[in-house]
Amino acid sequence: MNKDPYLSSNQFDDLICLQEFAKGCGSIAKSCIDPQWRKWLKCADSLITKVIESRVQHLDQNTRDGLEKRVSKTDVVVVEKSLVCVLEHQKRTITLDWDDFMDVLEMAQWTCCRCPQGSKVKSCKFKKILLKSGIPVARENPEKGECPYRWDNEIHWFDPDGKEVKP
Repeated sequence: MNKDPYLSSNQFDDLICLQEFAKGCGSIAKSCIDPQWRKWLKCADSLITKVIESRVQHLDQNTRDGLEKRVSKTDVVVVEKSLVCVLEHQKRTITLDWDDFMDVLEMAQWTCCRCPQGSKVKSCKFKKILLKSGIPVARENPEKGECPYRWDNEIHWFDPDGKEVKP
């Protein structure tokens, strides 16, 4: 970053990211239990805020106004673009597009709709993959022998288009 009275588009983005990161450090520090980590997070928040204030100090008023307006209308969102899966029996890594991975999981849940549950839930490979991948569960508090990824206890059948078929 330079001490110029204006900002390029990339510098705008950099300042916004720094500001969001500083806010994140500050909010995490408030809820952090470990005193050393809390101290480091507060320090990171303070130092990043000093960098931002120092840079903004050199801007002309129009650029400051533009930055404030853009900051108020901007949110930083973290998006995972691909997921890396390691298959244990083959010990190789496969990189999948997120949409393709979600399609595979959707097909796995079609199988889940036909699962009799009970004792099979403990050793279910689909449940292990879904949990390992961080996919949210359908039921928060399933009973013993019930799968957290089943919407209900009824058995459902689906055709390849995803439409329910009555057996």
